[in-house]
Amino acid sequence: MAKNSYVHRNKKRHVLTEKEIEELPVITQNEFDNVVDMLYREPNPDYRHIPNIIRLPPIRQALADTLGIINSNFFLKATVAHIRPQRKSQYGQSLRIDEMKGLLEFMRTVDNAYKDMAKNNFFFVGIDSENKKKANKVVFNKDEQGNYIVTISKVDMVNILEKGIVEVRAGVAPAIWSPRKESSPLTRFAPSMASTLNRTEPTN
Repeated sequence: MAKNSYVHRNKKRHVLTEKEIEELPVITQNEFDNVVDMLYREPNPDYRHIPNIIRLPPIRQALADTLGIINSNFFLKATVAHIRPQRKSQYGQSLRIDEMKGLLEFMRTVDNAYKDMAKNNFFFVGIDSENKKKANKVVFNKDEQGNYIVTISKVDMVNILEKGIVEVRAGVAPAIWSPRKESSPLTRFAPSMASTLNRTEPTN
């Protein structure tokens, strides 16, 4: 297999140096679709060509500025293994393949986040379009250099409404969390944008 643009070889620890971050391109939609297809391969995922580190697109800069964060986000191969549907389905936390493929566009367009003051991280919420009692929770955990390692799971809506959560909107000062009614609109996951992006086929 040829070296894909997003592959950072021989990298196994979680912390990236500044130079390594600068050299790691953001994964394209086509490349991410391929990773998801390998992850959702039945009956077992195919990890052979999933890179150790995947650079994800930045979130909206206005939201990053409000959060006061470095807008630098990554998946780790270990995290991808953790969120594989074969594992998450045992707990009712697995995302559908179309939801996973829509993650990049969702990250680019979401304009509100929720800070967890107890865990010192933040997360995005997307309502499951097929089950309004479920939500897709995208969690950003900071590494030693201020970059964010992303993980994702499907959770019950009632479990998101917790104390100690601060809602943050792009360009708006954070407000203390107050529980929403279930009918209140939260950000929805966009469908996969693969068919509308300028895709390039990977080199084999």
